[in-house]
Amino acid sequence: MKTDTSKKTQQKHLTLKDLCNFLNAKTLKEQIKIITSHSKKNFENLKRSKMSNFIQEILNKLKENEKELLINKSGSTKTSSNEKIRSGQSYLYKIHGMESEVFEVRFKKTILGSILNRALNETMVRYPYFNTKLLEKDGDFYIVQNELSLIAKKTEKLHNLGSINCGYHLLDITYYNCSIYISFHHALCDGRGIKPFIETLIYYYCLLKYNSNASSNGIRLSSDELLPDETKDPFLTPYSYNEKEFPSFSRDAFHLDENKKVESTRNYRYEITISESDTMSVCKNNNATPVILISLAMQKAIAEIYPDFNKPINANVATDMREALGCQNTFKNCVKSMILPFTQEIQSLSLEQQSTKFREYLNAQRDIDYSRKEANSMLQLFDKLDTLTSYKKNRV
Repeated sequence: MKTDTSKKTQQKHLTLKDLCNFLNAKTLKEQIKIITSHSKKNFENLKRSKMSNFIQEILNKLKENEKELLINKSGSTKTSSNEKIRSGQSYLYKIHGMESEVFEVRFKKTILGSILNRALNETMVRYPYFNTKLLEKDGDFYIVQNELSLIAKKTEKLHNLGSINCGYHLLDITYYNCSIYISFHHALCDGRGIKPFIETLIYYYCLLKYNSNASSNGIRLSSDELLPDETKDPFLTPYSYNEKEFPSFSRDAFHLDENKKVESTRNYRYEITISESDTMSVCKNNNATPVILISLAMQKAIAEIYPDFNKPINANVATDMREALGCQNTFKNCVKSMILPFTQEIQSLSLEQQSTKFREYLNAQRDIDYSRKEANSMLQLFDKLDTLTSYKKNRV
């Protein structure tokens, strides 16, 4: 007997309407009638997939509604709301993430975790904007109050900021032996934004552990109110500035082979101790500053290893823009990068001449009008990011 394989049994396609009819059928006879026109296997598979998708859609909608509720309920403080990250948003879209910034405070004696956590609890009363987390919605990130409190943990390992290991905070406090580590993400704040927090934390730790009678002048205490515009975002609206000749520095600079991206995630840390008095003496005698002197030392070392460098050896120096933008009290990210280019021409100058030249470069890049012009360039980037409708599209 030959089997005709040229024709296959055609099954009627089971629609969502059929599924709804089956679920709503009042009698077994009606259900059987619906099933008879479909293979049982096809029906059961579709039933499971349709119901699964339907339930997933409901869960996704509930999650989105919860996000919306939290975003409209709080922000940097309990009284603010709908607070989208602007000043630090460009740091959130790197495909491979971004390394956190870490301050290490070293003591002569072993850190006591119980006292550190008491100090942290007291400190957090003054800084509600650090007890926060980020929520992503349509490619944008919003800061909201975190129902989980910050806890200082004893560990040598630094946690991934924003992860469950640190309660979804973008700030993490850890300690080990005689050191306290304060890790933060640039999307949340910058160095000047975190500095008052660190000062308050250390003040209360010393007060509780050593019964310190040190003055609290300049320290923000738990009983103090927030300063005016302390939670203001400096990158919401464009800045006006006077048009004039602005400095121009190329970012097409010399790159070390060692700085190329590699698969390995191993990091190395080296420490050197430099005499403060000797450093300041050299600075004073050569019209330098510590940052200029250290930049030149590193640039000269690179030039010695690569004497035929044909592009500027750039030192990138972070600078605070708060004064130029009129946001002196904000804790949020408000920095830009200044360039100190070391060229063959500068290499031929004396240390004093090199330092003087670098001072001129720094002063030109700190100019209020130039700073506001650069702030507007950042605003254009943030506006561009705002036009993208998903997190995936924003990533670079």
